[in-house]
Parts: sequence; C-alpha cells; structure tokens
Amino acid sequence: MLIIAFIILLSLIGCGTKKDHLSLGSSSDFNDKPGIEGYVVAKEKGRILVVDPVPQDFSKTGGVSEFYNAIWFSNVLSDIKVGEKVQVWFDEVAESYPGQSKAKKIKVLKNNTLSGTDLTEAEAIQKALDQVHKKSTSVEVKAVKKVSYDPSTDLWRIQIKQGEETFNIEVSDVID
Repeated sequence: MLIIAFIILLSLIGCGTKKDHLSLGSSSDFNDKPGIEGYVVAKEKGRILVVDPVPQDFSKTGGVSEFYNAIWFSNVLSDIKVGEKVQVWFDEVAESYPGQSKAKKIKVLKNNTLSGTDLTEAEAIQKALDQVHKKSTSVEVKAVKKVSYDPSTDLWRIQIKQGEETFNIEVSDVID
C-alpha cells in the first residue's frame, strides 16, 4: 500500500511541473533583446497581434519556406495602434498559431513620418491592412513584408502576405 501511495505522489508531482503548452523565444529580462519585433496587424479585446516582418525558412526540415512569427499579446496599453512597429518583451508563449502571451514590456518604435508625407507609416499600413481585409475572406495571419513611399506618385506601397497570397497595396498619401 505504501508503494502505491508513493507512485501516485510521484505521478502528481510530475504532472504539476510539466509545461507542455509553452515554447521558447521569450525575453524575461528587460535588459535583453525583445522577444519579438514586428508590426501590430490586429487589435481586439485588449490584445494586439504582433507579426515579425522577417520570415523564417523551415523548408530544409520539411516545413514552410516563409513562416512569420505571430503572437497575440494581452496586458497592453489601449493607445497602441494597428500599423505601429513595436518591440515586445515577454515570458512564456502558448503553443498555438498565432501564439499567445502576456506582454511584460512594449516599446513603440519611432513612427516614421517622411518629409512631405501626410500619413505616417503606421497610418498607411493600417489603411493597407483594411484593404486586404476587404479583399480577402481568409482568417490567416497577415504579415507586413515591405513598406515604401514614392514621392513622385504620392503613394505608399505596402506588401502584405496572408497565407499563400501576397497583396501589393497602394495607399494614397491623403488623410481622410
């Protein structure tokens, strides 16, 4: 009987300390580099979705050739806007896609307002994301790949990847 009680106790201890639902890639020390740097591509219910614009290539191991790290973060300030580029420090991430985590620290990177433009980079990205949302019925994560401004045409050119589809969006540099 004592042996059975010991085995049950050992099993319970093992179950209580295992963290199957967590993955690496966190940044718990604020002096470290952020866990992710990317664009805020969605915002809902007090959370933001941050997607790294630099893809990872997993094709050599049988995965996809263009994987964009994406994490939903809770514990965010309400003034963070879709389109802004941010750095986020965090601890643990739930293994889902997109991942889910609680932000420990968020730094909004300088919002580029180019000389002679009416829109900021973030505002142009937000308009481009809105256009993709209207064109696509897909629920897959959107990744901002490229952002540029052409002063000769007064257009922002933004490339957004969603699933297998790439959207090349032009946004007029006009404040609505």
